[in-house]
Amino acid sequence: MTPGDPASAPFLDLLARTEDAVALAVDRAGRITACNRGFLRLAELGEEPLGRPLAEFLLDEAEAPRPTWPRPGEFRLLRLTLSPRSGCLHTLVGWAAGTETGVAILATRLMLTHSDVLARMSSLEDERVNLNRELHRKVRELEEARSELKTLTGLLPICAHCKKIRDDRGCWQHLEQYIQAHSSAQFTHGICGDCARELYPELRREPEP
Repeated sequence: MTPGDPASAPFLDLLARTEDAVALAVDRAGRITACNRGFLRLAELGEEPLGRPLAEFLLDEAEAPRPTWPRPGEFRLLRLTLSPRSGCLHTLVGWAAGTETGVAILATRLMLTHSDVLARMSSLEDERVNLNRELHRKVRELEEARSELKTLTGLLPICAHCKKIRDDRGCWQHLEQYIQAHSSAQFTHGICGDCARELYPELRREPEP
């Protein structure tokens, strides 16, 4: 059947109305030019997202690889993972057909099939994508924490008398200034017992008889 064939009109109308399969078309730039109710339902959209990039509805490339679109006249197996809506992932499998103006896609949600094996495969794939997304989140958090972490290592030249530290430029800094500049430590000041007795002997309490 072809779109110009009158016999194909009922089929195309049925495809546009069905919610059990996803049918959509994108141009060579990856923008959606047409879609059916099945895509609207999975993407939780109230109207057709014409002109919007399909990538907007897919997981990041780091979490799920993007498909390679077929050239005009080619057919290619397709697997798409939609970005989670309401906390639920949707993995689609089907075919992509290259056209002169873009790509036509016909796919179905694995969980909608009657095969327990395929349903389990879809569930495992969703779990893998979720774990992969969580792993990338943890890696980003660790990278951010590492970038903020400052540590002191190696030998530090310190004055034996005043306890100043010589930095890489040869300048002498107070110990507190140097540590604050090269670590995340902050100082709060007090006075120890020995210094208190030496500097403020009048504050020393005499033992009661």
